[in-house]
Order: sequence, then C-alpha cells, then structure tokens
Amino acid sequence: MTDVYKRVTSRIECDWYPFHTDEEFTQDDICRHFQWNEPDTRHAVSQKLYNDKMKKPEPFLEKRGKAYRIIDRSLDEMDWQGADPSNVWDIILPFNLQKYVKIPPKGVIIIAGSSNAGKTGWMYNVITKNMYKHEIWLWNSETSLEVMKERFDLFEEDIPNPPPFHTNERFDNFADIIKPDAFNVIDYVDSDSDYYNSVAEISKIYRVLKGGIAVIGLQKKSNTKDKWGNITEYDVGYGGEPTLKRASLYIALNPGKLKIVKGKSWVNRQLNPNGMRWTHKLVDGCKFVNIVQEYEGEE
Repeated sequence: MTDVYKRVTSRIECDWYPFHTDEEFTQDDICRHFQWNEPDTRHAVSQKLYNDKMKKPEPFLEKRGKAYRIIDRSLDEMDWQGADPSNVWDIILPFNLQKYVKIPPKGVIIIAGSSNAGKTGWMYNVITKNMYKHEIWLWNSETSLEVMKERFDLFEEDIPNPPPFHTNERFDNFADIIKPDAFNVIDYVDSDSDYYNSVAEISKIYRVLKGGIAVIGLQKKSNTKDKWGNITEYDVGYGGEPTLKRASLYIALNPGKLKIVKGKSWVNRQLNPNGMRWTHKLVDGCKFVNIVQEYEGEE
C-alpha cells in the first residue's frame, strides 16, 4: 500500500464518507473537493472506490453508472401492531374531501392542476380552513407578494396581521426545509416537465415527514380534444403515474372540474372515493362555488 493510497484513504474515510451518506457522488466530486489533481492521487481515489465497492463479505459502495452510493444497511423496525388506525389529521379540505379520505401522519396530499384551474386557490383554501387548528407553513414558488395579498384578501375568513401561518419563498429542495411534524403546503413543485424532478422531490418530502403532512401542488397538462371531439383527460401531474406513489390523496383539477384520482385510506370502507368527481365554478381565482357532485363513488 503506497503512501499516496494511505493518505487518500484516510481523508476519504474521515472527511468524505461521513458527510455523504444520503447522496450519490463521483470520483471527480471527491477530487474537486480535496483539490487532488495529480495523476497518482486520482488513481489512488479510483482504487479506493473500487476496493470499497468490492469489499468482502459486504461491499461498502454501490456503483450507479459513474456515480457511487454508500450502502445503507441500517434497520428501522416498524411497530405496526402498536399503531392506532384512528390517528388521522383533523383537517378541513375544499369540497369536504376529508369526509371520504383519511389523511394520516406522514400523509401527502397532491393537487395536480392544469394552468389557471385554481390550484393555488385550492391550496389557499386549505390554509384558511385550518389556520387556527394547526401549525401551517406555506412554501411559495408560484406567487408574488402582491398577488398573494390580493388572493388572501378575497377570502371570507378574517386573516389577522401577522397571519396565523408562516409564509416562506422556496423554489426547490423542499425536503431540506419542510417541518416534519407540521402542516406543510408547497405551492408548487416545479418539475419543468421532467420525470425525475417531481417524483424524486415528492419521495424526499415523504421520507422527511414524521407526524406531519404535506400538501403539494403539481402542474399537469390541460385536457385536450381531437378533431373528432374526443377528449383526452390527464389526471396526473408532470412526472406521470409514479407521482401517485406517495399520495394519501391525489386530486386532479381542471377548469370547472375536480376529481379524486387516488384515495388510499377510506373514511367509509363501503364507499370507494376513487373516481369521485365534482363540477364547480371558480371565482376570483380562489372561491369554489356552485359545487355539484357528479359521481359519488362505488359502494
């Protein structure tokens, strides 16, 4: 074992591995961090990573393409027999959706809305209906201060100054800052039409949650009509079907229409809420009026 390899090994094990247990990294990432540019040092880094990937009896690293990940063999045993199924969040949702779907601790509500369908208004309704019951944090990437004030001023609920909820601007990496035991409203996760961004962001948020919940806004395609008049409905946001995975409640919002795409835990075990639909009229971008239930679920 050369002196260069010994030095590289010591630095990586003491000053790199302990701080990169939850993310992927490459050989170049390590070399840039330590400013290792000499060929023999870079070779020693490559050898170190290879040895840790091949370590017997259990490898320390997993290789994914050019990237490496520290293998996590820790166990977090779940005491499911000690859980209380009645432990759900006492919240009020627009369209009274809480009457059909339970939202447990660590619950995720996703509202996938087409452009100008009222996605932000729906989430603001969630805030105003629950602001005196729970600690709410609004993470905003969608709305300017002026538009936000204009929207909230339109609600019938009297919002004092300062408001009984927290408002912060945030554009990405929401899992870094959400409150694990509080009521988080994220307006919105911007996927840039990219599969990985929205799906990965939702999963990261879910993993951070403990007793809290998250309401997450996603952009989705507007329903389209072909030349024969056939309508194609899009129920999920950008990222597709995998964005459904973590949701306790998943809602599709189109102009004048709302649909429960997924309700994981039913309030009434005899009434399946999946596929329930309502029509409505949106006023001032935040008021849902003339609400009519079109489909009441399956018995």
